[in-house]
Amino acid sequence: MKDERPVNKLIRPVLLSMQIIILRGPSGTECFFKKWEPFAFGPSWTGTTMESPMRVIISACVTDIGGNPQRRHSTLGSAFCEEVLNREFRASLQPTGYDHVHIPADFDSTKPVKRWFIFDLDVRAELGADEVAQIPHQVYLASRQGDNW
Repeated sequence: MKDERPVNKLIRPVLLSMQIIILRGPSGTECFFKKWEPFAFGPSWTGTTMESPMRVIISACVTDIGGNPQRRHSTLGSAFCEEVLNREFRASLQPTGYDHVHIPADFDSTKPVKRWFIFDLDVRAELGADEVAQIPHQVYLASRQGDNW
């Protein structure tokens, strides 16, 4: 089976294991996030806090993301930050840190295409390639079953 995770030359390859996180939203809907984590010898993220810069990569079918198609990146970022990190998604520039989204092509498609959304969380300044490689990276697969994530 072909590995379909994104290839990023800034991330050194590690053996990953998968953890499934099930969350219940205020309306009773459930969100399923599958999280790829380092296995045995990968980089340690145990010291990462909500206030530490990190890169989060989420694969999702764009039509599974509710609301305005032009705001899907914000909707997904808000859902992730609120449900997984227990904080707000901070899209506006702030000197204390903000959240930046790398918006994929066809994110607003009416067709059920899968796209990788890259979120740089708690950004304080522009980072070079070497610095980006040093911050924690987390990879998730968001999927839907019926009306539930």
